[in-house]
Amino acid sequence: MQDSFDDRNGDGNGSDPAQERPKGAEGVIFDIARKAVAGSVRSLLSSEEGLRALIGALVPKEIGQTVARELATQLATLRAETVKAVVAELSRYLDRLDPAAEVQKILSGLDFDVHIKVGVSPKQAAAPRAPAKKTPTKKKAPPRKKKKA
Repeated sequence: MQDSFDDRNGDGNGSDPAQERPKGAEGVIFDIARKAVAGSVRSLLSSEEGLRALIGALVPKEIGQTVARELATQLATLRAETVKAVVAELSRYLDRLDPAAEVQKILSGLDFDVHIKVGVSPKQAAAPRAPAKKTPTKKKAPPRKKKKA
């Protein structure tokens, strides 16, 4: 950076041009390496697989297994306590609830309009029906008795 600053000022008394190229080349290589590392880290952290690989490389396997077991235990305990708390709250709420009073509250705000029509009339004589055709059916022979020997 200093070299480019000296050149912009037109100083001309800067360092030797042969020495500037290696610094510039090193700077370019350093910049490329920095961008490559930043891109790799960004891609590692952007996916779940990358995070797993990174953590797997940094954390020894035994420690990872211990942490996983402890987390599983803690999650199971948390889940059980949460279920107990929800059951207790729901039981307390339902114990205070009177279903008959709730139905009465709901129905007290409603108007019922019931219409019933009842009619009475004499029976009409039934018209004689035509006899239905009977299809001939085959009669089965009675079962034969077995002879005892």
